[in-house]
Amino acid sequence: MEKPKKVSVSKIREDLQINGSDINNEFIKQPALFFWYAELLEQAEKKLRMLIIKLEVYEADKAKRIRERAKEVGEKITEGHITRTIRLNKKWQGLKQKISDTQYKVSMLKAARTAFIHKKDCLISLGANFREHPDLFLYDEKKE
Repeated sequence: MEKPKKVSVSKIREDLQINGSDINNEFIKQPALFFWYAELLEQAEKKLRMLIIKLEVYEADKAKRIRERAKEVGEKITEGHITRTIRLNKKWQGLKQKISDTQYKVSMLKAARTAFIHKKDCLISLGANFREHPDLFLYDEKKE
């Protein structure tokens, strides 16, 4: 099952739907879907960790440069001034936006993982109900 590396909320909702008239296929698809979303979550968490490291290195480097410039001209600066100067930088803002976007993706994928666990539980219940009452699950299009 080859899927794109990006996923939308509507795609998650679609993958969480259960086709009650084809429970067997739902059971077959469930592990692959669960693994695919787990893989996406791991990739998003890795990306988030890397972005945070990148931001921390950027902040440290920028703070060092600001201190060096201030020392060269004999100016005394505060940590607050350094922080404000860094936060006004477009690159810093861009990294913070990427972190925020990735945190959202991680949150959505965690919710999807939990929902797939619920889907599995639901499939197990449906399977048990089907075994106990197979007549309730028969669908005859001719009667409709």
